[in-house]
Amino acid sequence: MILEVILIGGLVGFSLCAGAMQKPNDVEVVAAVLIAEAGGEAVAGMEAVMEVIQNRCRVHGCVSLAQVCLKPGAFSCLIGTTPEKLIRRAKKHRKWRLAVGMAKMGVITKLAKGANHYHEASLDPKPAWADPAKITARIGNHIFYKL
Repeated sequence: MILEVILIGGLVGFSLCAGAMQKPNDVEVVAAVLIAEAGGEAVAGMEAVMEVIQNRCRVHGCVSLAQVCLKPGAFSCLIGTTPEKLIRRAKKHRKWRLAVGMAKMGVITKLAKGANHYHEASLDPKPAWADPAKITARIGNHIFYKL
């Protein structure tokens, strides 16, 4: 297991998946998903989305965090686009460097409290899987669930 602790912009992080981030493009895929899903949120919102990615990787035994992000239907930001296009757009975002740091190192926060799913709070109707009894947190414009 890769375990490296580094301070990035006041955030302490580490990678939670064995062999995570083996290729540079993996980092960009995860960073682009963070930007697309939570770039408009406070840092806590991006950290919570990163927690979900890490939790899915740990539970499903993924090879990399990018594999979690690229699973068909896993993240709405990739529906109707390619990872390359998403990365190109995300690189222009003011939080790109922060997202890259999170993608490289992961996060150790527990803001999402073990969540493995989330959606925008304003989404109506809610996804079929969105069980109110399984809500773990509300952070920014997102509701997090542990299913």
